[in-house]
Amino acid sequence: MKLDKLLLVSAVFLTSWALAANPLAFKPSSKKVIIVNSGVLSTEKIRQNIREIEERAPVHGIEINLLGKTAINDKAVTIDPVFHTFTPEPWQYEWFQQDVDNLKNTDFQRLTDNFLRVSCRGKDLTWDDEQGWANIAAKFGIIAKIARETGCVGIRIDPEFYGNQTQFSFAYDPQSGKTYDEAWDLARRRGRQIIDAIAQAHPDITLFFFFGLSLGNSFLDNSDPYTAMQSYRYGLWFGFLNGMYDGITPGMLFLDGNESAGYTARNELDYMRAYARYKMSNHRLLTPENRAKIAQTETANAMYLDAYFGGKRMKSYDVAPDLAEDDMPARVRHFAKNLDAACKWTDQYVWLYGERGRWWSKDIVAWSWGSAGSVVNYWDAFAPGFLKAVKAVLDPVAAAADSPNLVRNPSFNEPYDEAKLQKAVVDHYPCRIMQWNLYRGKGKTGDFTPAPGQGFQGADGIRASGFSEMACLSQTIPAQPGDKFVLKAKVRELGQPVAAMMSFHQSVPDRWLWIASDYPPQAEPVALPGDKTWKEITVVLQAPEGHDITAIGIGLVVRAQAPGDDVIFSDVSVRKVDFP
Repeated sequence: MKLDKLLLVSAVFLTSWALAANPLAFKPSSKKVIIVNSGVLSTEKIRQNIREIEERAPVHGIEINLLGKTAINDKAVTIDPVFHTFTPEPWQYEWFQQDVDNLKNTDFQRLTDNFLRVSCRGKDLTWDDEQGWANIAAKFGIIAKIARETGCVGIRIDPEFYGNQTQFSFAYDPQSGKTYDEAWDLARRRGRQIIDAIAQAHPDITLFFFFGLSLGNSFLDNSDPYTAMQSYRYGLWFGFLNGMYDGITPGMLFLDGNESAGYTARNELDYMRAYARYKMSNHRLLTPENRAKIAQTETANAMYLDAYFGGKRMKSYDVAPDLAEDDMPARVRHFAKNLDAACKWTDQYVWLYGERGRWWSKDIVAWSWGSAGSVVNYWDAFAPGFLKAVKAVLDPVAAAADSPNLVRNPSFNEPYDEAKLQKAVVDHYPCRIMQWNLYRGKGKTGDFTPAPGQGFQGADGIRASGFSEMACLSQTIPAQPGDKFVLKAKVRELGQPVAAMMSFHQSVPDRWLWIASDYPPQAEPVALPGDKTWKEITVVLQAPEGHDITAIGIGLVVRAQAPGDDVIFSDVSVRKVDFP
């Protein structure tokens, strides 16, 4: 169920009660990055070099190119779904058996969300070719079956036509002998054929379109988009896509790559606008009976790496107009910032496309671009810090692990010195725990007291007991807009689960700042290995830009306690994420 309205938009409370005990429990989906293009990886190379492939590409998935092997008239033929899916010739599953075996025997560890490549580039195909479309549907069934058998998440479908690489078109042809209505309905029937074949082979598949409904973004403000599409190069795509929505199964998911919006996004606001516009408007390009099915569509933000690191300004994709073309350190920082924003304003996936650089060695994938014999270097060779930036965005906890702990008196054992008490912050007042402030309702009971040797694995900790209502032990950490931090604390609850951790922003002049457009992701306490009585809470918090942020805060929270509901906090830390 959709519980977005229940998210706290200014603070995050990470409660340690069991998920099953909370009827309103909500766990946001993790954000994942996948790589497309950058050379065609054969399944054999993937199987043989999976450790290097995963090490060089610290992402969650790649696209995989199947290559069927057969013979026609005693001549060896390779079948590529990028070029040979939208053709009338039939396939046989056995042609791809070598690829299936390779993928089944590949030890994927990090790359868990992989997609099989398909393009709509076609040849010798017309919309009224019944046998041809039956064969195409069967081809999609074969690809979907392979995805299911090999553990791939699904199929990546590219509807775009490139130069002279196709003889098939989604444009309405007035010379076809069909009215526009007839052609649109026929395209819709073909889409239904395709999705039915896919559903039979893999009813829970994910289909990732570089463009889905987003191919009609220019029609969203048109009062009659259906008629306007009649002269559009991809007008029949929407009939075809509606046919796919006609047959979408309850377990299927469609991803719309919204390519143009992502390729041109310059900042977080652009990603936010694209996300909001899609969620508010793109369902209008579905027929009325299909509009509720938009709930089975997620956006997947795009990033065009050449626009950041291409070495020359790209007029159509100038994502950094204020940065010099050769200022790679600044461009890497800008990329990291936008990758972070793309992850924030997507449902689940972000995809990276680039032509200039390579992810893997030439031994793994031959990759050239442009003139024959051109040299394609690693992305981080001409954009130093690129891989570090990707890692820091996707795994901020690991990126912050070696940074110093910014919490003052994290073990709660600093001797009391009234002269060193920090000043009150709003309604959080100095207490006997040095460097920490206490929030407690006026006239209410309870206290935080040092717990020497009672923390995790014998460390010093702090005990909360006797609170008649919610209370908080807090500390502020200096910060600037855009800074990202990892907040951690270990907690042991001796009675009922009443512990939590709170994070917040502070602005000038010393007040809490509640920002509706910025909230940290929620996380659940995780049991620690070796001692199931202890759990760890982790929060990733970023100080939002565009505000007078001076500090972030960490709060150790207990809710109303009954006798015996003592809580011990230990190993509290705030570490800054190290970006290039």
